Amino acid sequence: RAISQLAPLKGGYAIVDFGGRKMVQSVAREMNADTSTVLALAQHTGKFTRQDVRAALAWDIDRIGACVDDMLRSGIVWVDDQCSAAPEYWVPAFFSQLSGGANLSAL
Repeated sequence: RAISQLAPLKGGYAIVDFGGRKMVQSVAREMNADTSTVLALAQHTGKFTRQDVRAALAWDIDRIGACVDDMLRSGIVWVDDQCSAAPEYWVPAFFSQLSGGANLSAL
């Protein structure tokens, strides 16, 4: 109901359903199938690596790169290249689900 109240602002707000979960989309753009698939993969941990996507979905490197680059450009994911051998891509929309609303520094 709150999303419908924002319609006059023309901000592109919508509720997107993927993997049985709902997320508020605040970017006025179409979420493609690859993005939805990767988000569904990351929904339980809140993050993924390119290797995770390759192992789970058997996509080629170019497809993974195009998807991740698009997600970075649109702000759907943030990159953390300090924690492991491979960069991790975090989904800020999942932060509250991961922490139960608590301080994220405990993660």
